[in-house]
Amino acid sequence: MLTSIQKLKSFGIFDDYVRPAGMRDFCDRNVIYGWNYSGKTTLSRLFHALNEKAQHPDMVSCKFSITDQNGKTITDENLADCTKTVRVFNSDFVSESLNWNGGAFRPILLLGVEARDAKQKIEHYEKVIKRCSTSASAHRRTIVEIDDKISQGKTATAKSIKTTLDIVEAFTATHLNNLLLVVGLDETVYTLTQEQFASDLSLATSSEKDRLPIVRSILFTSTASSIHATAVVLFNQIPASSKVIESLRASPEISEWVSEGLTLHDCKETCEFCLNPFTAARRAELHAHFSKEVTEQKQSLENLLTQLEHLRFSKVDVRASDLNAQFRPRLKLLLEKLEQAVFRYHEWIESVEVSVRTKLKEQFAEVSPPEDPQPLVTAVSEAVKDINALIKDSNAISDNFLMAKSAAIQRLKLHYAQQFCIDFSIDAAARQKIDEDSKAKRFEAAMAVAKVKMKEQQALINRAQNGRERINERIVNLLNSDAIQIDVIPESGADQFILKRNGRIAKHLSEGEKTAIAFAFFLTKLLEDPELKDVIVFIDDPISSLDSNHIFQVFSILKTTFFKKVPNCECRNER
Repeated sequence: MLTSIQKLKSFGIFDDYVRPAGMRDFCDRNVIYGWNYSGKTTLSRLFHALNEKAQHPDMVSCKFSITDQNGKTITDENLADCTKTVRVFNSDFVSESLNWNGGAFRPILLLGVEARDAKQKIEHYEKVIKRCSTSASAHRRTIVEIDDKISQGKTATAKSIKTTLDIVEAFTATHLNNLLLVVGLDETVYTLTQEQFASDLSLATSSEKDRLPIVRSILFTSTASSIHATAVVLFNQIPASSKVIESLRASPEISEWVSEGLTLHDCKETCEFCLNPFTAARRAELHAHFSKEVTEQKQSLENLLTQLEHLRFSKVDVRASDLNAQFRPRLKLLLEKLEQAVFRYHEWIESVEVSVRTKLKEQFAEVSPPEDPQPLVTAVSEAVKDINALIKDSNAISDNFLMAKSAAIQRLKLHYAQQFCIDFSIDAAARQKIDEDSKAKRFEAAMAVAKVKMKEQQALINRAQNGRERINERIVNLLNSDAIQIDVIPESGADQFILKRNGRIAKHLSEGEKTAIAFAFFLTKLLEDPELKDVIVFIDDPISSLDSNHIFQVFSILKTTFFKKVPNCECRNER
């Protein structure tokens, strides 16, 4: 308990109060009285500050000093450390405990600071829930918009694929979804080059009547390397002769002419050209010049010319129209490559032929050997090999037309599916959906927390109403009438008080009625404290605006609640 107020400074009417000498200490129960404006309500605010551990807003600069039964002093400086529990009934309590809404709508009465604060918090949480719901819905709508855009895109793309590839069977967004699952594993695999796309599209849109006959492969074999080896030997070879006729050696054309004539004149005695005798001695001399080795070398060189003639590459008889359309552009490039390789190959043959003829004319002279033809032969062989591979692929389509067409359609479907992923940024859309979902869940989680907290506040309001029957009893005692009663109605998910007069909504309450209702609530609320014996209670003017009958009722309630005579009490007040 508190024993005395030692001083008050700048505290309302108590501008500079100091406790007079000889003033008695407070007892357990005290009655303070005085004229209006003598400072009773000001003192009630001092006691209220003890419970709130903070100065009244209108008296923040005041100074005070109060002592308790233990000799401890409570001042404005250590107010925050005050451990006293104080309950004050005054005009401030009336204004704080009663929130009236009147006018043209139903007046709702919330009793008590706790209930009023709970109502404010409920309104706050309702706004939070609304904001969270709006935000979460916005993020959910974004997800739906992304899904709708992609869904519409799938439908349009599936229709385009079906039309472009002239697919007879059903092909819908569901079929495209299955392709997207495959493409999602590795998108790079299914991208077709421009050439591959054109080739597959041509095959995919072709019909059975477009099937082409089988094309024969190109054959190419070459003995150029063998001929080259023979030529090297012959070109370096100088035939042996028992007696060389220098004039013939010096003139290859005449030597060749004489060599052919010797064969015609072996059995003749007269020269058919000059009709002079063809003597045995002259015959022997010529035979000595044109030895067997010379003759054999000449024959070998002539055979070499024949082989070179057969070494030439036959003209390729493969036309673009012979192959399926997707192979025709490639064939053109390969034929150009083959033509260039054959040209260089034939140039080599012609150069060797020139060298052979030179050697024939100058058998006793060395002739430079030709270059190795193997790189040229390889170039022709590779070009022929590439063309044959193209022919083979085209023939495979002709042999398995339906299977090849089906494979081309499948490749194109996967190509289109991957293009859809790129056009609609599927990966980015998926990441955005995850982000939007995460944000929506955060707002939904915050909304769930707000709902729980709102229910907690609603429960506080409900608990504040548990004593409404007792409040109604006190109202009857104070007003000596049951005309005014507190009723309960559900509103915003919680029970709310409504004040009724004779069963109808009460309006235009008098100040006395408001005071009586507030005092009834104060007394009922006071009894909720389990340690009421340790509570300091300050009641300021509970009879304001009441008539004599009501004042008597208030006095009776105060006496019954707080005062009981105890014999031999020095101050004649009771514990």
